Amino acid sequence: MINKKLTILLTLITFCFVFAETSVFSSISMGDIDPSFKYKTGIATIDSISQSNHNFSTWAYQKNTTFSISFSYSMNNVEDNNGNTSAYDDLSIDEIVFTLPFGNKNVFGFSFYPTNIVDMTNTSESEATLDEGFENTYLKTLETRIGSISNLSLIYGKKINDLSFGTNVSAKFGNYDTNRRYLYRTYEADNETIEWEKYFENKEKTQFFHVTFGGSFLYTSKYGLNLGGNFSLPLSTYAQKLTSSNSTTSYGTVIEEIDSEKYEINDVEWPFEFSTGLSYDFDKYSLSYDYFFKGYNGLNLGFDDSELSNYSRSVIGLSFKPSKKRIESYYKKIVYSVYFSHESRPYQFYSKTDDKYYDISDISGTLSFKLPYNRDRSNVDLRFTYTRSADTNDSLIDNIIKFQINFNSFDNWWLKKERYND
Repeated sequence: MINKKLTILLTLITFCFVFAETSVFSSISMGDIDPSFKYKTGIATIDSISQSNHNFSTWAYQKNTTFSISFSYSMNNVEDNNGNTSAYDDLSIDEIVFTLPFGNKNVFGFSFYPTNIVDMTNTSESEATLDEGFENTYLKTLETRIGSISNLSLIYGKKINDLSFGTNVSAKFGNYDTNRRYLYRTYEADNETIEWEKYFENKEKTQFFHVTFGGSFLYTSKYGLNLGGNFSLPLSTYAQKLTSSNSTTSYGTVIEEIDSEKYEINDVEWPFEFSTGLSYDFDKYSLSYDYFFKGYNGLNLGFDDSELSNYSRSVIGLSFKPSKKRIESYYKKIVYSVYFSHESRPYQFYSKTDDKYYDISDISGTLSFKLPYNRDRSNVDLRFTYTRSADTNDSLIDNIIKFQINFNSFDNWWLKKERYND
């Protein structure tokens, strides 16, 4: 039984590694995707059945081995201030979590999820005139940026009375590719007839591997007020860059390799992160608030030359469970939740119309339904989220509708199946 479930688990992890590199289109650079817990609270909330990546110390409340996997499907509709629109969708795996309680209220686990994903294409709108030394010669460019950062964490948690704490070591790794294609075109004296044209391509691939250490805590009081928090510090950072320059055909086929180079980036950095949260349980309701911070200001991440500022996110949530009785009608065992969040991005959007940079922020609203099954040992969490992502000038507006589904399998692997009544 154990070998069979471990095989399924390893298979799912493999799929996650594959799909985590699948990027969603973005017009505004790095950091546009976070795992599914981005849209809800969880730092100071307790759930003995399902776990979240908000606060690893809450995992110490787990009663049995738990496996969780999240999928999401999003529909984007982008519009700029000139009325140009673009619509696209995406299906991805958001996160995989596994926890194994042992001993006296100890827990071990791991978590895997993408933290940042980029897929951006810039095309020059017109041909640029070159120096006087290149008479009647013009240049047109195409730039594509694709990349992702994945997070893999190993976690230990411990619960002592009303206080639980957790520690984790995390590896953040990935690739970031920047490809630039150049078209040099020379016209004859009439400036209409093409005399000759050449295509060149420059490629940059940044590979990086960062290690961070984190800690977390959760305090629960008898009055229903709970307090939690966590932090993450970079222990080591590493990045290397591979570059190449080639002469190509109009279809991108390499004709001649001009130059190639491989070197380590010495000054690459990763931010300090912390978050804190409060929740208050009263009767059948739970009111919660989370705040997240990442210190990107002035850092060189090694794979994007954008000037960054600090990142922050605030989320407020309200949950309602009609009944806490084990034997009850099904709809009364469903947990109904609503969340609202505001997020300030760590970079700015450049508007070509007025040649200015504008801050970017997201406003989101989420409805969540946690559906129990298998006598409350497991559940399915359904979430529907609407996000409006825009700069302060509304030069570019991205309306996002996202559907997320999270499967939480809560079970005793060591018990024979006939001991249950599914």
